[in-house]
Amino acid sequence: MFLAYASRRGYSFMDERLYLPQEWFAADHCKLRKACDLPESIHFQTEGQLALDMLREVNERGIVPFAWVAYDESCGKNPAFSDAIAALDKCYMAEVPSDTRVWLRTPLVEEPGPSLMGRPRLHRRVRRNAPPPEEVRVLAKNLPRSAWHRHLIHEGSKGPVVAEFAVLRVTPIHDRLPSIRQWLICRRNLGSKPEPGWDGTIK
Repeated sequence: MFLAYASRRGYSFMDERLYLPQEWFAADHCKLRKACDLPESIHFQTEGQLALDMLREVNERGIVPFAWVAYDESCGKNPAFSDAIAALDKCYMAEVPSDTRVWLRTPLVEEPGPSLMGRPRLHRRVRRNAPPPEEVRVLAKNLPRSAWHRHLIHEGSKGPVVAEFAVLRVTPIHDRLPSIRQWLICRRNLGSKPEPGWDGTIK
């Protein structure tokens, strides 16, 4: 895992962490760990945990100022990772899987309490008459043509790289409940068969 910094003044790699699959910490991999000279204190960490360790270190040291964190789908598919970024008081832009489910309008939530039938509710839940959340790929597919706008991404070696983007406000689902309102940026490539892509959410 790599941590890179970018600003108007330049860019640089800041830190790195070695990711090891969980099976490397099984008993039958002991000889392999020794052969690779891995310290005995090392323990399994997910890619997200490694990334958060680096971000927290940079944030605590305060050497470089930053307000935004950008990351790919490996971390973007985990809402808890984005929540941890928000807890650092940082904004984020994350790539998310196309099957990420969201609501266009935040549904009403019922608090724990008496039930009209049966046992009382012990946990919060989305109202039963609320519409189900939609996958972002379905949502993007059904957007009107007027929702898409063409933008230049950058000047490539073979000419300008252009794509179409649609931006809309959504409410992601997290632990079966609506999360905070976020921006969803949908991207689709141009060509004879344009395909939608998913550039993520912005807090």
